Amino acid sequence: LTLGAAVSSTAGNVSLLSGGNFEQSAVGDISTAGAGTIDVRVSGMMTMTDGAEITSGSGNIRLVVTNALQLGALSTSGDISDISISASTITDAGAGASDTVNISGDEVYFATTSTVVGAGVGSGTNHLELNASKLAASVSGQGGLYIIESDGLQVGALTAINVKKVASDGSSTASTSDTAQSNISSDSNVVIVTTAGNIETLASGGTITAAGNMLLDANGNLTLGAA
Repeated sequence: LTLGAAVSSTAGNVSLLSGGNFEQSAVGDISTAGAGTIDVRVSGMMTMTDGAEITSGSGNIRLVVTNALQLGALSTSGDISDISISASTITDAGAGASDTVNISGDEVYFATTSTVVGAGVGSGTNHLELNASKLAASVSGQGGLYIIESDGLQVGALTAINVKKVASDGSSTASTSDTAQSNISSDSNVVIVTTAGNIETLASGGTITAAGNMLLDANGNLTLGAA
């Protein structure tokens, strides 16, 4: 599946499925308005060119990628506007001064499945940029979790992040059935930095565990409410 032009809905849900790889160019933006959700499922790898965007007005966004994901920008807004990403490894498509915020949403969940060296979420030289309220993650592999948050961030129990699945008859009555996630675990390092605002680990689902090194660097206050 290759997007060289924009794909948009003015009111509905969007599902994009690929039995192979998925390539999204910088002008191949995906969007829906209102509470429409975006459902992306890829059996191979997914490559978002730097500048490519996936946007919902206020609905959830869910990406499930079997292999590697190169991430552009995902955004949704509102009190229940959450983003869930699963891939073997997740890297940032942009770098340097031109880099943009990768994820803007209320609650965010990352899961990586690869156990190879270097697999993880972001990297030590290119963190993922977030503008989110709450985070949970399960990171396999020896790459670790590297996050820069633009304001305050909580680590704690999330609501279940699900989306509508558009069927071959055009209906979207069925939803995904992911369970609610919590805590942060990494088979390597954990690095979370806020450029403004606080970092808080909540008593409910806010445990952070790392097999490697850990840095929690809050520009504001650092509050540990969980182990």
